[in-house]
Amino acid sequence: MSKISYQGSINFDNLELKTNSTELPIRKISGPLTFSKADIGFDDLAFNYEGAPFLLNGKVENYFSILNQDKSKGNVDLQLKGEFLNFRNKTESKKNKTPNKNSAPSPIQLFQNLDSLFQLTTGKIDLQLDSILTDQETIYPFLLQAKLIPDENFNGKHQLVVDSFNINFGKGNSIKGHATISNPDQPFLNAHFKTRMKFVQFGKLLTSEFLEMRDGYFRMDLDYQSSLYDTIDAENYILNAKIEGTAELVDGNILYNYRDFEFENIYSHFSFDEKAIYIRDIDLKVNKNRIFVSGQSKDFFPFFILPNRRANIELKLTSPYFDFGNFTAPHGLGKDTLLNAVVDTTSIMEKTGTLIDQLLSKGSMEMTTEIKELAYQKFKAQDVFGKISLQPDSVELSRLNMKIAKGSFILDGIITNTALH
Repeated sequence: MSKISYQGSINFDNLELKTNSTELPIRKISGPLTFSKADIGFDDLAFNYEGAPFLLNGKVENYFSILNQDKSKGNVDLQLKGEFLNFRNKTESKKNKTPNKNSAPSPIQLFQNLDSLFQLTTGKIDLQLDSILTDQETIYPFLLQAKLIPDENFNGKHQLVVDSFNINFGKGNSIKGHATISNPDQPFLNAHFKTRMKFVQFGKLLTSEFLEMRDGYFRMDLDYQSSLYDTIDAENYILNAKIEGTAELVDGNILYNYRDFEFENIYSHFSFDEKAIYIRDIDLKVNKNRIFVSGQSKDFFPFFILPNRRANIELKLTSPYFDFGNFTAPHGLGKDTLLNAVVDTTSIMEKTGTLIDQLLSKGSMEMTTEIKELAYQKFKAQDVFGKISLQPDSVELSRLNMKIAKGSFILDGIITNTALH
């Protein structure tokens, strides 16, 4: 066959594929397939995959070598467009199956297994899906451009290069970026993410009975580098990774009805890495009180991931007017479900309670305050400034100055046995 030159085409008309025992998920194949000694071509070859229409374009070069698994390689260049993939109503059937510990390869194994394909061919694929349907969310659209190519930095071994990915949850809600996985001997991921998401949509992804994300959006820019690990957990993929990110919150509106805190007109810029968070600025209203905040916490993420860790948050808080009368006692204690979404998949939150309550129970906060006017019912104070240290069971006042009536006071001391909530 290697010395014979040939070319031709086949036009399919609703071709059905079946085996002796079952029907295959690909059905109703229609359209042209061209072939020659050198390649196979697809020109709007249409088919249905599990009920969804797809179109295939592109070509497979040197396909004869792929079929015969000889020393030369083929090359694949395909564009696949689909209307949808449906993963709904499949969760229950998976739960009823007896889990097989050997059935789910690790991230390392998944990447290393690509070597079998790489020995036959290189190539790229452009995948465009109008939507992906799940029981929880609808992703629309989903776009991916990826290629399997040799890596000269590692003796020509395979690397997976994702030139671009675009995961959308409707207009104005997207996760975009690019990524590379290289070095099959010690697989390493290098990725960049750009996220823009409305608070309302983010609230759907991270559900909470008491946290209502009402308005606004956030933007995030993230560089991420990590080895691949057999075990997927937060310690491996956050604390052992190299992370550099910046984020911006724009015109946010959040109700934390667990404590009757309403956060309005939230504008903020902050940066973070695998351990710390650095707040450049926050401008917001809390229960109608306008405040400005900056600060940092250098052991922020380890506190939520590792046992017996403490977090200290250093803040500078200023306000032109702060009225404690706008705050009421909490009524939802012990019921918040904000963190339920992550408990089942990682060990991030083995501690109980909410994120805020964990900070209160095992964290501390150092605040430098500057409040022009402080009010509570008939009490009024001006030019309040000093340091306030919040511990789990105490409040320490350090050189807290204020003017009351026609006099001034300086407070130093500790208030103990304070209520946790």
